[in-house]
Amino acid sequence: MKRLFFIFILLFSISLIWFNQSEAQESGSWTGNINFSLGNKMMDKDDWSIKEEGLDFELDTQREAGLNIDFGKKSWPVFISLGYLSSSADDSLSEEIAVDDMVIPVTTKFEGSTRELRLGIKKIWEPTSTMRPYIGGGLAMINGKGKVTASAEGISASVSDDDQAAGFYVNGGIYWTIASHFNLGVDAGYSKAKVTFDKMESDMEVGGTHYSLLFGYHW
Repeated sequence: MKRLFFIFILLFSISLIWFNQSEAQESGSWTGNINFSLGNKMMDKDDWSIKEEGLDFELDTQREAGLNIDFGKKSWPVFISLGYLSSSADDSLSEEIAVDDMVIPVTTKFEGSTRELRLGIKKIWEPTSTMRPYIGGGLAMINGKGKVTASAEGISASVSDDDQAAGFYVNGGIYWTIASHFNLGVDAGYSKAKVTFDKMESDMEVGGTHYSLLFGYHW
């Protein structure tokens, strides 16, 4: 329900932005950005990677993509900010197991992913007509999922676990607005929330450090 609630907020905000765009063009009172991001999420190695005899995988560096929206009146000191980020990584381990007089190859695949829904505020400066540095932060609902699949002789079995928890995020960056409407820049941030994987009997940090390029639309 919490995820659906945040997605509803995102969809509602997009509708509100486009509804007010005509007013913004006429009165100049509304402004905002819709930016997409592509980058990496660096997570806790102790939770998302293991290197020991018989078990070796790394899921702590995950590919990440996101959608970030901010909007408000030009007279506001800060803007409303909404975002959705999705990250994932996978790794595999191949080994041979001796059963009686047979040697059976076994492949184990490890998968990890997170989803972040964000609601916060953003402060944007305009030192020039095109340059816009910013900082932001707020609440984050973060979901984490882990999955292990073992395959041998055409037979596979898997186990997975997931959980979500409330946390926080902070971020900052800079972008340049080209030709009045096209944004291009960089973003860096940090998020934090801890979930419990019951099947693994462990607490997992699902936040991390984020680095990304951003591109999008400004009005």
